[in-house]
Amino acid sequence: IKPNWIKDSFVPAYDRVVCLKDGSYQIMSKTYENAGGVGSVLINGTLVAEHFQEAGSAPNVFNTYLKRGDYVQIKGQFYSTNFNYNQYSIVKI
Repeated sequence: IKPNWIKDSFVPAYDRVVCLKDGSYQIMSKTYENAGGVGSVLINGTLVAEHFQEAGSAPNVFNTYLKRGDYVQIKGQFYSTNFNYNQYSIVKI
């Protein structure tokens, strides 16, 4: 079963997701909460948001306009045994 976001606006591609429809999107990312952890969001290979992850800190959340073919990458320190710490979403607004 494929998630709805794949057929609607994005498709996964190796270490990124590729935008299929032009529009305004809200991107949220959260990586492992640990001293020294940094979560980064890149669009087309360019760093657009970075957030120092501490226990109890808020995730990266921002709005952006994406065109068809643009790609989003989420990078940072990931927790390998509890995926509740590793989250991201891209929502059309």
